[in-house]
Amino acid sequence: SVLLCPHLYSVLSRLCRHQQRLPTDEWRRADHTARALYRHMSPSARELAFSAAGALAGIAAMLALQRALLTGSRAVTLAMQQSEEDQGEITRGRAKHDMTPSQLARRQAADPLISLMLDLLDRLSLTEACAVAEDLIAEHLEAAQREDAPPTELSTLAPRLVSNEFGRLWQPLHLREALIDYDNEAHVTCRQYVPATFRELRNICNLAQVRGAAGPGAALQLLTFDGDQTLYPDRATLGSDAPLVPLLLELLTRGVALALVTAVGFDEAAPYEARLSGLLAALTAASAPEALCSRVFVVGGQCNYLARCRAEGGVATLYMVPPSEWRLPEMERWRPQQLQRLLDVAQRALLDGAARMHMADKVKLVRKERAVGVLYEAEKHRTELHRTTTLMLDELAVHARQAVREEQRTNAALRSMPFCAFNGGRDVFVDVGSKDLGIASLQRIVGATPQSTLHMGDQFTQTGNDLLARRACGTLWVDSPEETAVLLRYMLRMRAKG
Repeated sequence: SVLLCPHLYSVLSRLCRHQQRLPTDEWRRADHTARALYRHMSPSARELAFSAAGALAGIAAMLALQRALLTGSRAVTLAMQQSEEDQGEITRGRAKHDMTPSQLARRQAADPLISLMLDLLDRLSLTEACAVAEDLIAEHLEAAQREDAPPTELSTLAPRLVSNEFGRLWQPLHLREALIDYDNEAHVTCRQYVPATFRELRNICNLAQVRGAAGPGAALQLLTFDGDQTLYPDRATLGSDAPLVPLLLELLTRGVALALVTAVGFDEAAPYEARLSGLLAALTAASAPEALCSRVFVVGGQCNYLARCRAEGGVATLYMVPPSEWRLPEMERWRPQQLQRLLDVAQRALLDGAARMHMADKVKLVRKERAVGVLYEAEKHRTELHRTTTLMLDELAVHARQAVREEQRTNAALRSMPFCAFNGGRDVFVDVGSKDLGIASLQRIVGATPQSTLHMGDQFTQTGNDLLARRACGTLWVDSPEETAVLLRYMLRMRAKG
């Protein structure tokens, strides 16, 4: 009877899973069955199911609630609220194809930490929500150090936040102190009727992440960046007059290694030098000290190419590092035939997806040694991009990702081959490897740990190529070079305090 009443079942499943009565996989299978049954029932059958199952399920729900309330668990209210959200989607039939573009964009941009805080804000003040989230994270990190530790409350409330599919937590986040710093400028806690926005929560989380990696008691060793919309504007370069240049130079003088980690893949240094021309010029103007130059890197093609800076006759230049000197052992095991098979599958999926969405005449196929993608080339590109093209490109990226994963399930030779399928804004690419491997290679070179590393980028949605960097280190989500500059100034302030 519980299976025929998804709303009450949803409450039970979360509460009982929190009480460790059944493994998560069993609940997941049962949940899928319940929702499938409900979708295929007629309206009259649904009414009958509610009336027949309501009494039994209601009794079971009351027993589960009573036991959970006795534990004083914060999971109770969140489980109830989440079940109401699920019920709304079930009864209204709000699937992905029923959403408006804005609704879909919000879901795609959902960050697990910010989503947790938004849930907390439905019942708590911003100050209280930051305190609860900080405590949950600290408890989880402490428990993660013990092999026999039971599932934490955070893993129940926000499983995506602690899973390794799209990253994990690496250090405690000082959200209380970050809120104080942010509130001194934005006065967000003074508002009585307008709640904190997604952007404001993102900014608070960024400050907390900086405090965790570069604040008092921490030692930031490696700072990596995406290119477009992080170090420089979209499709531009880091010029000599960029406000970021003196900030980057100051970080270098304080012993922090810097790296551009980009999807752009070249096996020569010139294109990377063009992108970092302003920083290289500043190093040259400072007589190109080797101690500073040697701390500048570029990782291209997510993780497939590495360039490093050196001083030649007083001039800071980049040179390509031979793969044998820096690639991780798992990267050395990739075989050319495996790479080409993965790219063949991705290419077919991209072209099939473009044809299905009537975009075949608007995209151009690009095949590289370790990547394949399509460039969007339609007329009036900017107008279309602003309206619906972004969603179409997201669809292409997810379609290609699913096709490659399906191939990996049936092809043992490709099963352990990492890849990244992403929407680059005006293109969709599938690259062999991902940014977490590139960052891990840099960590090995400079002697950094995940806890002493930060990555800054603007593509942390489900179709962004910065998302997987969370597997290697803490991350900062920005949407412009101006935001990057603000965080670098804050970082320098924190290091000065440390």
